Amino acid sequence: MPAADAVVLIHGTRTSHSQWDPQVPSLRAAGYRVATPDLPGHGTRLTEPFTVEAALAGIRDAVRAQQGRAVHLVGSSLGGMLAIRAVAQAQLDPQLAPAIRSLTVIGSAVQPTPLTARLYAQLMLAADPSPALAHAAEDRQRMWLLSLLLGRPGARAYLRGGRPGPEVLRPAMASVAAIDLRGALARIPVPVTILSPRFDQLRLQERSFAAAAPQGRLIDLPYGTHSVNLAAAHRFTPELLRILARHRTGTPAPRHTSKGGPA
Repeated sequence: MPAADAVVLIHGTRTSHSQWDPQVPSLRAAGYRVATPDLPGHGTRLTEPFTVEAALAGIRDAVRAQQGRAVHLVGSSLGGMLAIRAVAQAQLDPQLAPAIRSLTVIGSAVQPTPLTARLYAQLMLAADPSPALAHAAEDRQRMWLLSLLLGRPGARAYLRGGRPGPEVLRPAMASVAAIDLRGALARIPVPVTILSPRFDQLRLQERSFAAAAPQGRLIDLPYGTHSVNLAAAHRFTPELLRILARHRTGTPAPRHTSKGGPA
């Protein structure tokens, strides 16, 4: 019996492996082996400084750990941008390249510049509770704010693995600003799905991202925000399973799909 395909899920900025809590049970039930590595400076690696080199090494290690299984990489936000770079780099590695069968990225379809990366980091920091608050009050305020955005289950998943401080945000944003994402996509020979929630702020260049990949595909979702896998898990998880099933079987797909239904 052939080994089950593996799905490696790469989280976004200032959350952790727990971002994928809503998806992991369904992926395992569908027969996938699931890995949710933490990026440096996040989750179980909270004490490590964030560098793009360490982040890419962690993604490569997660792929190698699948022991020859077919691997489908899925990345959200910062994790999607890093996954694009990691898969492009893996094409130069004769051991890694055959293992990676597909890439799906969510909320990652924009090319940051040094200026926009700095501005985005400042905006995210401004949304944090005041550092003057007592720790317990700060935790309550953060949970309240995130529950408004993600729902209470989504907020719990976002925070369960810990939330890094502001020291990780600026180097993370600066790192992705230095990556030529469309150039990296052009070097990826496997199917690439750009998944764009309707109200995602990082979808500005989705069409050019999908066009840059030789087997690129854009899917517009009629719902969701940047954290769609948390805030709309009941709709997002089945969609992700459909994408992975198509990648798993090698079923051809149109270059651009716009999902119907209410927003």
